[in-house]
Amino acid sequence: MACENPNKTAAGTAQPYFDLKGFVQTQITWLNQQQPKVKKQVRNEGKLVTKTLAIKNWEKELRMFINADINKAALIGTYDIVKKGKIIKYTTKEEKNSVKEMTVELGNDKKVAKSVKIIVGNDNALFASGTKLIIQCQNKGNDYRITTYTIDGFQKIIMRDKRPYFIHAKVL
Repeated sequence: MACENPNKTAAGTAQPYFDLKGFVQTQITWLNQQQPKVKKQVRNEGKLVTKTLAIKNWEKELRMFINADINKAALIGTYDIVKKGKIIKYTTKEEKNSVKEMTVELGNDKKVAKSVKIIVGNDNALFASGTKLIIQCQNKGNDYRITTYTIDGFQKIIMRDKRPYFIHAKVL
């Protein structure tokens, strides 16, 4: 149930796209209950630092994933959907959408998300950014639970250097 439900909210209502927000909220609830430690790698300004730590605020930690949800009223109908086997791929039809692509890999029963990969990007005359977000789940008992997440991106402001950032965390 943890990584379940490709298109339904927790209340059971159908949505046109994968319920990313509900998926991440379910993981946050489990993480808050379990309070696992995380082995986290962060690269900022070229230096990679690895630490094992406890995350105090999972909602804040995974906010970029929640913000990438494409089931907002203004976005309905603005994504092409291609289903191939256990893969569902959503691709924007409109340049203004910040989520350019989301790929969901389902488990064998095609109800459980094993991984979610999202490409986010914004570009205008003053600012450019791009981020790849990845959540991987693994079967733990009867549920699929988050095992790793990655945030890999950059920001570029006019007249400044491109600033890459990278976070990879493994839930212990």
